[in-house]
Amino acid sequence: MKETGRSRYKRLSRFLDNKNFKMINLTKDLICLIYPGEDVLPVIIDQTAIRNVQVISANVPTEERSIPTAISTFEYRRIETSQNRLEKE
Repeated sequence: MKETGRSRYKRLSRFLDNKNFKMINLTKDLICLIYPGEDVLPVIIDQTAIRNVQVISANVPTEERSIPTAISTFEYRRIETSQNRLEKE
């Protein structure tokens, strides 16, 4: 049975909306796996656009790749009047 994009999106949404799933727990474990016992963690901050949506990500470099550990999105039109609105979200 082949899944549609809509069904994959719904499955992912159900997973992320599960009250038992906390992204911060996954992030902490992932960082400990990549940098065991390290006191200082290098982080790469990146901002890019996907159509009208801005994406800011914090990535941890490992080998020849970087692994996203935090991601946030916003639209400039929503923050034209107040930078504080973005910071509160």
